[in-house]
Amino acid sequence: MHPPVHLFAYSLRFQSPKVRLWFFGCIICVLLGILSFLDNNSKYRLNSFVAETREVFFHFLNPIQQTFTNIFKNIDEHSQKFVRLQNALKENERLHQEIITLTNDNLRAEQALAENKILRDLLHAEGSTLPSPQAVLPVYATIYNSSKNSLIAGTSQTTLIKQDQSVLVDGILLGRTNTPALGIVRITHIFDTSSRIPVRGLTSGAEAILAGNGTTTLTFLHRPVNAVFTQDEILVTSSAGGVYWANIPVGKVIETAPGEQSIKSLLPETTPKWVQVLPRLQTPSTDQ
Repeated sequence: MHPPVHLFAYSLRFQSPKVRLWFFGCIICVLLGILSFLDNNSKYRLNSFVAETREVFFHFLNPIQQTFTNIFKNIDEHSQKFVRLQNALKENERLHQEIITLTNDNLRAEQALAENKILRDLLHAEGSTLPSPQAVLPVYATIYNSSKNSLIAGTSQTTLIKQDQSVLVDGILLGRTNTPALGIVRITHIFDTSSRIPVRGLTSGAEAILAGNGTTTLTFLHRPVNAVFTQDEILVTSSAGGVYWANIPVGKVIETAPGEQSIKSLLPETTPKWVQVLPRLQTPSTDQ
């Protein structure tokens, strides 16, 4: 017989209801105690399982977490190194550009010193054909347009300036006198389109005729086929034509395009305040 049924049948032997009720209460308490014990045991085992599972999980998770932490740390370090490398490359590029700029400035300075030495040697050479200035005139006005370039200078009544006298600024050819009058002289600039200047190269010795074109450069009006001028070669007057004295610095040769050359004047970029007028190279027969 099943135990609960057996207990139920055994309890029927007690005739008193109170005794039977007490008996059933004891059985219920025992069953509840057993159930309570089983439930606490189950909870304990469940908690033990959870704790063991958590321990195993963290046992495997901690190395993985540490690995990812190291990976992120390395990525951060490499990112910082990459940023520093980029900054170093930018600084290197800036220093490289500064070096190029300083090199170009040094090269231009060396070229300027070489040109200055040539001009000094030319102007102070023994037996130079350049005479002392006949007059030093203040410049009153300048006239610049697309074709005509001239200056108006003043002179005293006792100084008579004639036509076609060489005019210099700091020893460099500025132009020639034109239509002088008492107290006033007009100076035709070398950039004027009517300007014609016979020149020769200091390095090559080749000769040519320059012309103004209304700009700040000069062009070759006539150049023999065998006349070859080098880059940056200094050109001076050759005294051909009887207007300009020989060995007056005019400009230097520059290359404007492949196979094309023009002449950059050695004059300062600012308008002069004073000019020097040389005596006439020769006196035309009409003035004698």
